[in-house]
Amino acid sequence: MEKFCKSVSFLFIFCLLNSPFLFALETPTHELINEFILDENVGFPLSSYLKKRLNFPDGIEEKFRAERGSVKYEETKTVEDWIKEGGEWEDLPPKTLPYIRSFNHYHDPLTMLGYNILGVELGESALQWAQEPPGTQWIGGYYSWYDIREYFYNTLTSS
Repeated sequence: MEKFCKSVSFLFIFCLLNSPFLFALETPTHELINEFILDENVGFPLSSYLKKRLNFPDGIEEKFRAERGSVKYEETKTVEDWIKEGGEWEDLPPKTLPYIRSFNHYHDPLTMLGYNILGVELGESALQWAQEPPGTQWIGGYYSWYDIREYFYNTLTSS
């Protein structure tokens, strides 16, 4: 039993030390995935939706200046650029350890668990993580479905 525990401990330490090489979804990949899903032919036609339903004439090319709390950005970016940047922020949020949020990006439909190694769950299931109550996601910001709906509402109704 002691030999087994030492082997598992060694494997865990080895994985932690080599983790940059073990992540399949690096930041540039996440940005490319976000860019890919913006394509009208892939699934949800975001640009058409923005034009027809929300009255943004330029669709994903519409330009916005963002605010995060008290931080106001002088630079304006297109919806497309903000979505691509969002992939980077999700993987590498500022002032946080890189990839910690990424542990919550997995869901095993057979076990209903998130990211785990040898049965030890290191991250919450992506389905549960996305549905956290407002203001309860803890690393790198509050971006659950409920938080985003509130931000969206505030954007549409504020000056």
